[in-house]
Amino acid sequence: MSYKILVADDEAEIRDLLHLYLEKDGYEVVEAADGAQALSALQEASLQKEDIDLVILDIMMPGIDGYRVLRNIRENSNIPVIMLSAKSGDADKILGLDLMIISRNRFSRSRLLPESTPISEDFMLSVPAGRNR
Repeated sequence: MSYKILVADDEAEIRDLLHLYLEKDGYEVVEAADGAQALSALQEASLQKEDIDLVILDIMMPGIDGYRVLRNIRENSNIPVIMLSAKSGDADKILGLDLMIISRNRFSRSRLLPESTPISEDFMLSVPAGRNR
């Protein structure tokens, strides 16, 4: 069974890079170019009884931003979420939201996949309580 990961980012280069890294390692990747597409992909997966196992979500997207997408996800699901940010100050704003923060300016394949790298101070993952996988 392949894990399905939703990558939501308004920058095509970031989506393409993540898609390549993740697909190479055997993950199924669903892409969204903005918050509305991300919510639609999550709703479609739910209707099809297909699990999205992880969401990689950009904070600053046009229209529905990553914060609003995250709020919607948390109202309906305990899916683990990785937040991507181009700003270092975003970590302070979302400290209590139970998620991973990775600066887009510094991420690499080894930082994205926790199994292949030790946890460091700028790479934190928190899976919501009760999540079984």
